[in-house]
Amino acid sequence: MKASSLTAYRVKILTNTPLLPVLASLAVNLPATFLEVYRFSYDAYTHIFLADHYRRDWFSLWDGRWFGGFNVASYPPLTHQLIASISFLTGIQTAFQIVSILSATGLTYAVYLYTRIFLQKSEAVYSAVSAALLPSVATTLHGFGQLPTIFAAATSLMAACAVNNYLKNPQPVSLIQAVSWSVVTAAAHHLTFVFFLPAASLPVIFTHIRMGVKNLLYRLLIFGLASLLLTVTVLSPFIQFVTSQSEWREIPHGSRKNIFLDFTSSTVFFWGMYSFTIFLLPYAIAIAYRRRALLPILVLVVFNFLLGLGGTTPIPRLLLGPLWLILTYDRFAFWASVLFTPFLGVVVRERVGIFKKHRPDMGSPSTSRISKAVSLAMVCGLAASFISVSFITILLNLQPMKVVSDEQIESIASFLQRNKEWKYVTLGFDNKRILLNIMTDAPTIDGGYNQGKTSELLRSSGVESVDAAKHFPNGLTFLRRVIETEGNNGLKYIISADQFYNQILRDYGLIPVLTMPGEKEVIVWEIPGTANVPAYIKPEQDPLVTLSWGLGPILLLQAALATTILRFTKRGHEHPN
Repeated sequence: MKASSLTAYRVKILTNTPLLPVLASLAVNLPATFLEVYRFSYDAYTHIFLADHYRRDWFSLWDGRWFGGFNVASYPPLTHQLIASISFLTGIQTAFQIVSILSATGLTYAVYLYTRIFLQKSEAVYSAVSAALLPSVATTLHGFGQLPTIFAAATSLMAACAVNNYLKNPQPVSLIQAVSWSVVTAAAHHLTFVFFLPAASLPVIFTHIRMGVKNLLYRLLIFGLASLLLTVTVLSPFIQFVTSQSEWREIPHGSRKNIFLDFTSSTVFFWGMYSFTIFLLPYAIAIAYRRRALLPILVLVVFNFLLGLGGTTPIPRLLLGPLWLILTYDRFAFWASVLFTPFLGVVVRERVGIFKKHRPDMGSPSTSRISKAVSLAMVCGLAASFISVSFITILLNLQPMKVVSDEQIESIASFLQRNKEWKYVTLGFDNKRILLNIMTDAPTIDGGYNQGKTSELLRSSGVESVDAAKHFPNGLTFLRRVIETEGNNGLKYIISADQFYNQILRDYGLIPVLTMPGEKEVIVWEIPGTANVPAYIKPEQDPLVTLSWGLGPILLLQAALATTILRFTKRGHEHPN
């Protein structure tokens, strides 16, 4: 093969297959992962902790380490089970990094398959490249550490593609594929299942209106009933937990305020999600006008965009009612950005030629060079945005660099392990408190997932965590109540890494028993006269329920992958759906 022919072949492979987007995703996610940016994120250690639970006791729905004992069925299990599975070979934190890379790359590939339903092959490639470099992916994954959101977004798009295939060809394997990906989404992240999966599926369903409403509804009914039955079967503990919860006081969150009144909030919740791509919305309107199949996607982009503004407008509060106080709105911005990728793909592919049929000079060499430069600038701008917001929590000092050292964490964990019959809480450890929770069997009355809180004292406090008490208006009053109430219920140690609390704890009558010097001095305080109570006995669990919870999500993921690969081999090309 001649050199020129070989070059042309390589270019064709890159611009007509998902190889280029996958490589782009790896290029930006591998460095962030290897630099362990997740250590400075908000939620990464929470998901590592939940994965550690399955690593320790796969078929148990109860963990005694958080909140003095809590129900792990308060969070769908699949992402954590995947991390736990890999961790037996690599260790828990490396497993989290591996699943992060796979999820980001999987989202990129899923965007390619999804946009291929509506766009030409080369446009779908550019859409997937845009998805690989979305700043919202970097913010959500590396800044916030919300791995299940990324994973479930990918499976939602795979489910929508499978629904498209099922509606075209309602064979058993197509139905199994569609149902499996849908239930896998529910088993990975409940909010994505409720909000994003329908949003991704509706535009696909609209493309099949021509088959007749009766036939369409009949096929959707079969799919919906099968998905509902499996979801209820596999996730019954989660459904039971959610429906049995009492009301709890709102915990403040930046996305429920007017995000444009605060530099940090606007940076994180707006520019960190969209970057310059938000200025391309007028182009998206023009594209949807020319390509009517994209109009439902544009409507959903705008809808999620408005919800993603959170407290900036009254719309989320009016639409969501009581849910307003529970939800955070950065996820809607993330979903809006993912749905926006088909339009970004068309913009990059057509470059400045969005209206080129009205531009007779578009074919000239100089204009062609300009349009290619515009495309390159867009891709480079996205890449630069991705890299910048990957470190957003560090750049904005949202997670202070001056943290408790690993050596101090290990010493504290050793101390707690020797005294694991007593409860403890931390102050000023930030996200490192959850790393400490992983390293010891000693129970804490604090935790890292608000919905899992079991105590009415915690649920009604309006304080996110005891560790961050001073940052909330009623935090110090709440801290006193914790010491007074839980001191009679096995709470013995307050471990502080913040000098702010030293005099307060002395005034409360606590005694320092151990000091660990370091960049941040850590003091272990003891509550005198603490009543020792027996360890909380794990509640009885239905073996069939725990078996379904422990095996169902993994088996359904295997079924989804197997049916997708089967269709791939039968179709014989890159678009298995």
